Amino acid sequence: MNVFDEEPSNITLSTPKASTTGTTIAIILEELRLPYTFHLLPHSSSTTTLTDIHRTGHGPTLHSLPSITTYLLTRYDGDHHHHHHLSYPPHSPEHVAVQESLSKLADRMGITHHHLHHQDSEPDNKHEHKHHHNKQHLPAIKETEVVGNNNNTAKETATATVPFARRLLSLYLHLEEYLSRQRRGGGRIWLMGHSTVADIAHFPYVAAASQYGFDLERFPELTGWY
Repeated sequence: MNVFDEEPSNITLSTPKASTTGTTIAIILEELRLPYTFHLLPHSSSTTTLTDIHRTGHGPTLHSLPSITTYLLTRYDGDHHHHHHLSYPPHSPEHVAVQESLSKLADRMGITHHHLHHQDSEPDNKHEHKHHHNKQHLPAIKETEVVGNNNNTAKETATATVPFARRLLSLYLHLEEYLSRQRRGGGRIWLMGHSTVADIAHFPYVAAASQYGFDLERFPELTGWY
């Protein structure tokens, strides 16, 4: 958590068009009210990357949704009174539940995991512009397959063979049932207590319903959440 009064760091988000990871990270940056520079990458196979160059000229370069969200929430989601906006205190039951939700989403949709690297100089500033995210104008997401690498599990490889629309339908049915249980139990219409990164990570997939021929109104609980 960033508890010192210091100059804001230089955050850059580079992502291909229609990337669910890029959309999720952009929403998180907006919710945390962090200024950032946005690069739209020309190739759909490119990897979403976030760099955060500090005043020292050093900072991390991250390449996966889990590593980026963990970094942003650990460093920026909280204040002097330990109030969290998009997360819960580390090691709390709620924090564990959020992490499990993200892990299940990754397994269901075939999201790959990459590693953290560090960058010692400022990124290339070509074609950059300041980005102000608007949830009402999200790009349509693209169908992707899991890219093979040495860290893939058999489950991820199997997920890649399932048509993307079928994965979406499975996700919608799961969320509909889960939210229905939440409501019957007297819970709020969020996945984990209050609005967290778990909700944000699911949002791009639900926003893509009409793109893949699904009528979201057929899922009343999910429609209410959306």
